[in-house]
Amino acid sequence: GSMAAATALNSQQVANGFEGTLEGLDPRGKAAIAVYRHIRLSGSPGWTLVHQVGREEALAALKGSINTLMLAGLLMTVLALCVIALAAYRLTLPMRALARTARQIGKGDLSARALLPPNESREILTLAQAFNDMAGNIEQGHLTLESAVLERTLELAGERDRAQCYLDIARVMLIALDADGCIAMVNAAGAKLLGYQESTLIGMDWFDTFVPAKNRGHMRHVYGSFM
Repeated sequence: GSMAAATALNSQQVANGFEGTLEGLDPRGKAAIAVYRHIRLSGSPGWTLVHQVGREEALAALKGSINTLMLAGLLMTVLALCVIALAAYRLTLPMRALARTARQIGKGDLSARALLPPNESREILTLAQAFNDMAGNIEQGHLTLESAVLERTLELAGERDRAQCYLDIARVMLIALDADGCIAMVNAAGAKLLGYQESTLIGMDWFDTFVPAKNRGHMRHVYGSFM
């Protein structure tokens, strides 16, 4: 044995085929590691091979391997995080498209629809189709409501025009007052008699404008009692 630790083994142990690793000091007094390996030979006790290396030298390679593994692990972790982030971004793309379409509809663009590529998953495409169907129903309902309101507005306008025509045919003054005593409607004969344009008379206070001041309060009170 070329190291102090080897002295712990006697020649008989070595001859009997000791195998293993021992730590001790080399002749220079530095920590070292010795590895014993026994090789059996026919017709003889065999050979014992001893390999000795300084501890720092042996651990340097191990430390280098550890550093390499740590660096590789760090790179793999970064790569895995990038892959996860990319996958998460890819998975949320359809949801963001649906959210954008919902915001457009909320702002009044009822024709907005969610457009997704056909290679999306079946579940996402089913969800998008249901969303678009709902948006289509909302748009159709809105159009139907607008059409009904427009139709009713035209009907009311026609009825108003016919009523005004009947009033204008009459040769006597016809006036309609609202609850506050303001002129709501007047025919052509009434406008001519009062000396104003029909558009000017609409909204004028009848009592303040055309009733003498001495009778104004009484007439307004009588009118209010009927209303």
